[in-house]
Amino acid sequence: MSCNSSSLGCILVLFALAIIKIHARVPTPVARLNYEMHVIKGDMNTPIVGSCTSPSHGFTVNFTLNHSDEQVQWQIRLRRNVRAIYVCLLIKNRNERKRVIVFDQAIDIRERRCGRTGMCFYKLEEDGIYFADDNVSYNRELAWDHYN
Repeated sequence: MSCNSSSLGCILVLFALAIIKIHARVPTPVARLNYEMHVIKGDMNTPIVGSCTSPSHGFTVNFTLNHSDEQVQWQIRLRRNVRAIYVCLLIKNRNERKRVIVFDQAIDIRERRCGRTGMCFYKLEEDGIYFADDNVSYNRELAWDHYN
């Protein structure tokens, strides 16, 4: 059917294509207000000493993880007009440590790192620090920094 032979047919085809295009769009992700953070000790022989802070949210937690699968966790509630940034200093031993931004609202909302599940998991292993948003599919993100 050509548009010259039937203008009503052309209108219907264009209308159908417009409806398909509208419904085929990927919806804009809705930002979460609540997040759950987990820092977990993996299979390592040395204890992990850490401190996580967020000055903008008045949050500080100090911890020592001695056993495999031991963890520290906390909830984040985002606030209007206040950028949430949570930073952890993790010390593996006297010579290995890492400063990690475990949550930055400006980045994590845009990239949806934790947004799919609302949870961020950081597993501390001998060879580095791994991230997952489901406590299953971890990817190595960072290596430990070495100091003498």
